[in-house]
Amino acid sequence: MNLEIVLVVTLATMAVTALAMMRLLWHPPPPPPAFPLSPSEGLARHEILRLSGVLDHSLDGWWDWEIRDGRETYSDRWFGMLGYSRGDFENPDSPDVWRSIIKQEDLGPTLELFKAHVDSRGAVPFWTTVTYKHGGGGEVTVLCRGHVVEWEGDAPIRMVGTHTLLRSSPWERLTDGSVTSTS
Repeated sequence: MNLEIVLVVTLATMAVTALAMMRLLWHPPPPPPAFPLSPSEGLARHEILRLSGVLDHSLDGWWDWEIRDGRETYSDRWFGMLGYSRGDFENPDSPDVWRSIIKQEDLGPTLELFKAHVDSRGAVPFWTTVTYKHGGGGEVTVLCRGHVVEWEGDAPIRMVGTHTLLRSSPWERLTDGSVTSTS
């Protein structure tokens, strides 16, 4: 990917994130629950609500992979940008979801990059573009970024990341998650 495209994608992502954060400031999180929270629990809850608000209003889909447990949670936006819903999959919280719809020539390099990321304990960034089969036909290309956030010794326990939907060029990035075909 050439430098101009990476720069445009990065700037667009930063702009969308800033807009989402401004929206969150205009629409603050709901009041705290009726039961008492310790100061640290209250702060953690506030941070979770803030992050949820930003992610829910960004254009990116997110994923959270509990590697040891074999469970991967995907946001509704993640499913939507790829033309699917949770109901389209027998087990929507499985890593098999993305593996079943990724373009097969992208699977090997993606798994190799994951291994390099793990072997380097995150020094090698997990950042790549991959193509998926779209639920409505055709294909969609996404910028996939992730990072292992929890380790047990040398074993990765949890990895989180985002998918940013791309088209033939970053400035054609979709804002509503709909696409019929990019081919």
